[in-house]
Amino acid sequence: MSTGDEDSEFKPLTAEEAASWRQRQRPVSVMLPLLWQLALGGLVVLVAWVWFSDRPAVAMSALYGACAVWVPGWVFVRALKRQQQRAAHAMAALSALMLWEGIKIVLTIALLLAAPRVVKDLSWLALLIAFVVTVKAAWLGWWWQMRPSKSAKDY
Repeated sequence: MSTGDEDSEFKPLTAEEAASWRQRQRPVSVMLPLLWQLALGGLVVLVAWVWFSDRPAVAMSALYGACAVWVPGWVFVRALKRQQQRAAHAMAALSALMLWEGIKIVLTIALLLAAPRVVKDLSWLALLIAFVVTVKAAWLGWWWQMRPSKSAKDY
């Protein structure tokens, strides 16, 4: 049974090829997904505000739902940027990543649990729609950065 793998052997890159490959790669920003989340979360809030102008609680619920995603994400990114500037040991960096991801999740849950006390006449549907759209918007930011550049040459 032939898988075709026998014909192609793995060939490691030379130092020059690796340097050339690194130069062609776009830098990845952790801020771009946050900006996409801010933009699309803001769009949901704007639509809720215009569509339900007679019920401001709907727009406030959508705003709270978007903020329940964006604020913990922003805290997480700021913490990672601070950690990156310290240039810590790899294990310490991984530990910090896991710690701050846990803090982000706890903060998100706390914000969602506080929603009925914070937003008067809370609309759970508006909050959840804004929450889900804002969460999914991060994928657009990652996709935008990872799409192939027109000048990239594949090996």
